[in-house]
Amino acid sequence: MRLDRILFALLSIPSPPGGEETASRFCSRFLAERGFRVEADRLGNVAAKRGEGPFIVVAAHLDDWGDPFRRRFRVLPVGLVASANGAPLGGDDKCGIALALRLACEPGRPLAVLLTVQEEVGGLGCEAFVRARPEWFADAAACLVLDRRGERDVVAEIGGVPLDPEGLFRRRILEAGRAEGVPVREVPGLFSDALTLRLRTGLPCANISVGYHNPHTAAETVSLPHLRRALRWVRGVLDGARPVA
Repeated sequence: MRLDRILFALLSIPSPPGGEETASRFCSRFLAERGFRVEADRLGNVAAKRGEGPFIVVAAHLDDWGDPFRRRFRVLPVGLVASANGAPLGGDDKCGIALALRLACEPGRPLAVLLTVQEEVGGLGCEAFVRARPEWFADAAACLVLDRRGERDVVAEIGGVPLDPEGLFRRRILEAGRAEGVPVREVPGLFSDALTLRLRTGLPCANISVGYHNPHTAAETVSLPHLRRALRWVRGVLDGARPVA
């Protein structure tokens, strides 16, 4: 399935924090139909694996600050997707989910996907899942969070906490981005599930840009060219030869 079609389907689903049920069911079904072993907890977190590890876990969050009842958006000729109802679009983080689901469409690709709820209100879903299911990460080598605005950022530190102290995973991400023509830069970041995953699992983590801009505002947009390049970037990270730890 085309990346843009997956994104449009996701943007059409209201999923405010605490109200992610429809998005959770959509993603669970999508992944199960493509051969994943899927589990969804009572909160709506979705965890899925296909093939055998070690995995780089691809993570994104299901909740957003778009209109909680009805979604309307428009696609502009320049390749931008914008809200059409005066509310945030929801690209944060429907872009990250779309990338994960598009990767799931690639036959035979071993993949681990974690889609969390209530990230926008303190990462409650990720915290709950990691505490309840620490063994799910036993075959994980690293976590790649797809939840950063813009097109070029690699968040390697949050609140003074390094997400990848050894730096091997970060170098793999930077090399993969440069190979795709991304003008990558390392930046400190605000809260995301990457911090929870690092603190609770001890795995090397990072959060990268996925093509949404001006999040949490009525001016939020998604750049389809940036999103498509992010897909190539993530593929490069997953398929890279450099060790991650």
